Amino acid sequence: MNYSEVLLERMADLDCAPNDLVHRYHDLLVSRGVKTTVESRRNMVYRILNQKTRPDISTFSDLVKSLGGDFNVKWS
Repeated sequence: MNYSEVLLERMADLDCAPNDLVHRYHDLLVSRGVKTTVESRRNMVYRILNQKTRPDISTFSDLVKSLGGDFNVKWS
């Protein structure tokens, strides 16, 4: 399963449209004091969901958080 499949599966569970994810992600960044626009986030999120680009780990973590999850790495 790749990044976009993970996100799309969770979005389906939440009945969350791609544009809803864009707004959730934008709101998360703004709450941290990041100056950004919905439009710039929309382009990036849609590219990720359409497998045109792979997100860096911090972006993926933030998208997961935007969908109500946590992203953790556990070394064994």
